[in-house]
Amino acid sequence: FEHNGEANNLETRSVYVTLPPPSDLIPGLPSLPETIEMDRLGINLSYTLRNAGSNYAHGKVKELVYVSEDNQWDNEDLLISATTPTINIAVDETQTMYAHSDGAGVTPGYYYVIVRSNALNALNESSYENNTAVSSRKVRIDYPRIWVGQSYNESNVTKMKRYFRLDVSGEQVGQTMLCEVQGVNLQGLSLMHETSPTATHYEYHTVVPTTAGTTNYELMVPSLKRGTYYLLLDIGDIGGGNNQMHINTSIVDFDIVTV
Repeated sequence: FEHNGEANNLETRSVYVTLPPPSDLIPGLPSLPETIEMDRLGINLSYTLRNAGSNYAHGKVKELVYVSEDNQWDNEDLLISATTPTINIAVDETQTMYAHSDGAGVTPGYYYVIVRSNALNALNESSYENNTAVSSRKVRIDYPRIWVGQSYNESNVTKMKRYFRLDVSGEQVGQTMLCEVQGVNLQGLSLMHETSPTATHYEYHTVVPTTAGTTNYELMVPSLKRGTYYLLLDIGDIGGGNNQMHINTSIVDFDIVTV
């Protein structure tokens, strides 16, 4: 509060703003592997960004990477990586760009990978029409597989989102499945049939350990459907030690555990 002293709170001065001379950024995609299995490393991609213009390219740019069922970018495509790196690219030179994703929302399948460079047009360019690159073929994205009735063990677990696919055999359809996760602190355990779950979109979900003060979590599916379920583990802070994670899936008799 300045009482009668607020008359001097505004100052005006002129500022001269000019755009740097335009560059021309063109992204490219390297050869992709046949399959990307989203293990503990998630999805990792690299590509080159070339300056085809007549002036030096320097500054921060927004780099967006999508997966798409077709080779044309649109708003329905799933964004898997958004970064804002600083680029320094001389005329006719390139810079290697890196993209990482934990794969949230990516249902296993075949996808084109689409890169949109300088997506917010923050860097002055002579043309913005060549800032999109599309892979020449689809890449298969998949999760580690666990057949219902089997177990999975992993050591040296780190804080991240992990996805698994649970495949149901014919004779298991209609039966009750219990999925147990032990050994890691979870911020969420989610399960969905034929579609990858997210933190807000799922069929079965829990954030509460089976027993207070433990790292034991359970999900029960009363009646299994034919096909594949996708399991999301949102792994929280990890303490010291070997950090052993254990996932067990089993067919059980349907029972009411608690009310």
